[in-house]
Amino acid sequence: MMQFVARAWAFVAPDYAGPGTTGRDEFLNKTAETNDVIDAVRATRQAHADLSHRWVLRGHSQGRGAALPVSERQAVHPEPGYLCAVVTSPAADLTATVKSVVATPGMGGFIPLIADGAKVTDPRTHLGRVLSARALSELNITETGCLGVVISTYGGLSDTDLARPGYLDEPHFARFLADNSNGRNPVGVPVLLLQGDAVRGHRLTVR
Repeated sequence: MMQFVARAWAFVAPDYAGPGTTGRDEFLNKTAETNDVIDAVRATRQAHADLSHRWVLRGHSQGRGAALPVSERQAVHPEPGYLCAVVTSPAADLTATVKSVVATPGMGGFIPLIADGAKVTDPRTHLGRVLSARALSELNITETGCLGVVISTYGGLSDTDLARPGYLDEPHFARFLADNSNGRNPVGVPVLLLQGDAVRGHRLTVR
C-alpha cells in the first residue's frame, strides 16, 4: 500500500472491533465489519478535514466481509464519496466455504474462529453441536492466539475430528453463515472481484 501513499493517497487500515480489547471479535459478522469501516472513514475525516471526500475500498479474504457489505450498504444508505471497491479472494458464500474448510486438511483453524464469531454474535449458538469435543477443548486459543497459532493448533483436524456430524443443523450457526454471506443483494458502487490463480476480474452490476 505504500505505493499509494507515495502518490499522495491517504491509507486507512482499521482493525476490527474486539481484538486487543476486553471485547470479543464478531469474526465474519458483516454488519459489525461494515460499521468498523464506515466509522474509520468518518473518524479519519474528522481528524483530517483537508482530505478528499472521495474514497475507495480494498478488501482481501476476511476483508471481503467489510468491502462487499459496505458496497451493498451503499445501495441503501449511501456514504458520501464512496467510489468503488476491489475485492480479492472473497469467501462470499460462508456455508460453502465452511463445508470446504471442514473437509480440507490443514485448514481447520478457520472453523473454530467462525464458530466463535457466531457465538459472540448470537449467544444461543450451541457450539457443542458444531465442534467436535477435541476442537471444543482448544477453543480458548481463539481469544488469545493470533491466526498462525490457531491454524497450528487445529491444523491436524478435519472432517469429524473437527466438526460434529450434522453441524450445519445447528440453527443459529446456520443462520449466521447465511446472514453473513454476500452476493444476494445489489451493490451501490462498481466492485472488481479477483479470485483464483487466473486472476480474472468480474464486475458486479450496480443497480
